[in-house]
Amino acid sequence: MKRVFVNGYGSIGSRIVSFLKDDPEITVVGVGKYSPDEKVEEAISKGLDVYVPESKFDAFSNYKISGSIESALDKSDLVIDAAPGGQGYKNKKNLYEPKNIPAIYQGGESTMGSEAVSDLLFNSRANYDQALGKYHVMQGSCNVTGMGRILEPLRDKFDDQLVRFDVTLVRRWADIEQTEKK
Repeated sequence: MKRVFVNGYGSIGSRIVSFLKDDPEITVVGVGKYSPDEKVEEAISKGLDVYVPESKFDAFSNYKISGSIESALDKSDLVIDAAPGGQGYKNKKNLYEPKNIPAIYQGGESTMGSEAVSDLLFNSRANYDQALGKYHVMQGSCNVTGMGRILEPLRDKFDDQLVRFDVTLVRRWADIEQTEKK
């Protein structure tokens, strides 16, 4: 049984937890929250333990918090970092590396430059074998994942004939629950 902590419980983190909670080989340790908002109550009402940065305990005094994010990591085998884009690198350096805990990062992070969370943008169809044994891997966005699932079979079959791919991406502006975005 793997113990997984989801650090971030917004639109991405809540979806990840919904998926993980039904896997018989995974125990969801809990979720990390950085803002005292309606998602905290939602997580608690779903039976999830909520952990927050120790420096923010006072801001969450109206909620039944289970402890600090650091204490959740001590109980975890793996972290799925669903924090807002850019926060993953800070979490990697300040939380995960010091505790030697592996992490999967969401698509809002980077695999290039000085704040790269990983040197691998994971797509199960394109590079599954390369991810085995890595401690830090970034899962691409839904758009990148979808393109990989389409383009990799084309490369497999027609690699010697392909010169380049031109892609036009049509996507939604926001998630359905993000009503403030028009």
